[in-house]
Amino acid sequence: MAKVCQKQQNVLPFEGEAMLVAVIEDEPPVNRQLQSWIAAEYPGARIDAWYNEADAIQAVRQEDYDLITLDIELLPNKHAGYAVRHAIAEHVRVIIISGRGDEEARASMYAMKVYDYICKPYTQSEVMQKVRRALQDRPESHLKVNNTERKKWYWKGKLVRLTPTERDIVERLHSRRHDPNPVVSRDELTKLLTSGEADSVNTHISRIRRRIKDVDSSFTCIKSEYLVGYRWEELEND
Repeated sequence: MAKVCQKQQNVLPFEGEAMLVAVIEDEPPVNRQLQSWIAAEYPGARIDAWYNEADAIQAVRQEDYDLITLDIELLPNKHAGYAVRHAIAEHVRVIIISGRGDEEARASMYAMKVYDYICKPYTQSEVMQKVRRALQDRPESHLKVNNTERKKWYWKGKLVRLTPTERDIVERLHSRRHDPNPVVSRDELTKLLTSGEADSVNTHISRIRRRIKDVDSSFTCIKSEYLVGYRWEELEND
């Protein structure tokens, strides 16, 4: 079967919690079926469809998905699906879909720290039960951006109005949250400021905290590191 390289994407309205889902499957009819099942139950989600290793790896490195369904037997070779899995951040919930249902295969999948496993052939009920559980369990603290209009950021499903500079600062802090050393120095953050800006990094951080607290008064994820900089601390359930 010819490899489909184009990205197929459903950009759906952000309603309630802004969920971001990826379906990685090389067979277009199967991919579309999985998309339709998820979209029918989660009309407010954005669903990205990927059909090959290269496009999928690029996407999972750029996007902070809530859930990914991954065909582990992804073409063009038997290692493609594994390569994609290893490119996905550990905190992302991954449901593996495989033609192998033996215990050895299941054990090897769970050893890769996947959220769940589905064996072909599967039913809509089986798939959606696992998808539903994964999305219900997902972290609530992720700050989401609608990439079709990058000025729109969502915290726990609520719109946060950030300036371009504030957005860059939040993105830098948030992207480092799983690093061994998540602290971003003041010097590094200063380089994100627009030339000629009078406001300091400290002032921008204060405004960001205030803007997010406008939609969530309990927000405390941006932590100060004395004389060093700032870091993003995930909530306990993350």
